[in-house]
Amino acid sequence: MERIRSAFHSMMKSERYSRFTLQPSENGERHAEVNLSDYAAEDGAEAPGSPSFRPEPLLHSRRTAAFVILGTVILFVAGYLIGYISHQKPMAESDCGQSVTVETGGTNTGEPSPAQTVPPPDVSLSWKDVTQLLTDKLSSEAFKKTLKEFDLFSRTAGSEGDLNLANRIFTTFKTLEMKPWTDIHYVQLPMPDSNNPNTVYFGSDVKPAGYLAYSKPGRVEGRLVYGNYGRQEDLDFVQGRVDLKGSVLLLRAGKITFAQQVDNAARMGASAVLIYLDTKDYNLVTDTELYGHVHLGSGDPYTPGFPSFNHTQFAPTESAGLPKIPAQTITANTAAALLRNIGGPEVDASTDFKGELKSVTYKLGGSQNITVEVNNVLVNKEIHNVFGVVKGFTDPDRYVVLGAQRDAWGRGYTRATVGTSVLIELANAFHEMVKK
Repeated sequence: MERIRSAFHSMMKSERYSRFTLQPSENGERHAEVNLSDYAAEDGAEAPGSPSFRPEPLLHSRRTAAFVILGTVILFVAGYLIGYISHQKPMAESDCGQSVTVETGGTNTGEPSPAQTVPPPDVSLSWKDVTQLLTDKLSSEAFKKTLKEFDLFSRTAGSEGDLNLANRIFTTFKTLEMKPWTDIHYVQLPMPDSNNPNTVYFGSDVKPAGYLAYSKPGRVEGRLVYGNYGRQEDLDFVQGRVDLKGSVLLLRAGKITFAQQVDNAARMGASAVLIYLDTKDYNLVTDTELYGHVHLGSGDPYTPGFPSFNHTQFAPTESAGLPKIPAQTITANTAAALLRNIGGPEVDASTDFKGELKSVTYKLGGSQNITVEVNNVLVNKEIHNVFGVVKGFTDPDRYVVLGAQRDAWGRGYTRATVGTSVLIELANAFHEMVKK
């Protein structure tokens, strides 16, 4: 009977993974749905696909389907007959849950029949058991090794370093028998123009290495004004003392996102934004370059509401969360030079406007002009999303989804490197737990 069950299980077993498709709705608009593919991989076979390619699902003919159905019926009938013949008397279980023995079929010869023992059912692991297993298998030594392996100087989305990381993760998942595959998407990403770098003009020219993705390009000139963190209450406080209309706001990072800072500044009438890291908020080297993005939203802002499908054409549209003014990052050293010459009224000591840059008296400004030029350009990039599966035993069609950010606008150690390393170590731990 067990052989028949095993054969039936092998014939009907399939691997199914989710894929996005576009479906028409009743009102004529299209929407995204998650569907399961029909691709099936046999036990022990390597999953098709590579870091750059995944084949189409296999198609089965009607004739093959008919044979499968006929074979299923035959196996069920044969299994029923064999089970009926070999088990004339059922097993019994006592009220207290202990296994008991019963007589099996045979002639009445006066000799005792051999006893059969029913084993107790397997006990499922509790959440406490699982967390303890993970605690035992996750070590600081393993994390140090993984962090070092996945720390690259360049990991910008679509770059050679990003592709290298994707291939490493794919290989790791394959080694862990997670049957990995890769989905490829094409997106437009803003990058600095190497031939026409972003520049800040204030007495002398400064060409910062950092940048803010999705900033509006352009060249603007305005009065330099210090606006603390760029929160609405900060800008309301400054507006009562210095006119923000047409100004270039100098803001320190923190409290709110870059996108919120730029959006607040635009709504107050500012013409551009400069953002830096103050040593009061961040323990860092004062020439550290700052990277980030200023899209007030999520996903690809050039396909709002939809994933960036391969070879799918969308009507030309943009996210409403894209900024309306230029924005650029500068180092703490550059910010200190600007604040020493900003002029204007001094910051009230009762406020939290004062940072800790050396040899700087924090003033609101409004008297000195500054020019900001942002020349970021949109570049089409190919990005790879890598997937792997540790299949469950009880509910293999249900999923717990874990993910991590792999790319970064800059070095990205804190979020991208650490996140990827945690994901890899979890995959190692789960693989070992399932195997043993």
